[in-house]
Amino acid sequence: KLISKRTFSFLFVGCMAFIMALCMSFVMLWVNRGLGPGFFFIWMRSFVIAFFVAFVIASIAVPVIQKMLGKYFKVKE
Repeated sequence: KLISKRTFSFLFVGCMAFIMALCMSFVMLWVNRGLGPGFFFIWMRSFVIAFFVAFVIASIAVPVIQKMLGKYFKVKE
């Protein structure tokens, strides 16, 4: 399916933020609180907060990092 570069970037950032927030919120909660009662609901709340934070940060950081790396490296086609 053909999509614009901007749409691809938006989807990429969203997927990365989703996976990172899901994994990090789980691990951090597990390490700090253990797998006790109510873990799932606390995790989901932590995940939602983490996802929105991660999405904003990734939306800013990914283009900046790509631009910086583009100055030093060329991608093979």
